[in-house]
Amino acid sequence: DISAMSEMQLSALHADAWLLSPPCQPFSRVGEMLGEADARTGALSHLISLLESCALQLLPRFMLLENVAGFESSSVRRRLTAVL
Repeated sequence: DISAMSEMQLSALHADAWLLSPPCQPFSRVGEMLGEADARTGALSHLISLLESCALQLLPRFMLLENVAGFESSSVRRRLTAVL
C-alpha cells in the first residue's frame, strides 16, 4: 500500500523512476471531480507529500505521470507542479 509507505521505505527501493497513474474517477469530467477530496487520490497525495519532505538524494531521477482527463486542471496537479 503506497499510501502507507514511509520516506525510508521508498528510498530503500533505489528507484531511478516513478511511474504514476492517478485514478481517473476523482478527476474525470464524467465523474464527480472531487480531486483530493476523493479517497482514491490518497496514494498520489501521499507521494506528493513525500516529494515535499524527502532529501533530494532520496528522490528518483525521473517521474512519469499519466495525464488522466481532468487532472490537468486539478488542485492536485497544481500542488504537484509547485512541489517539483
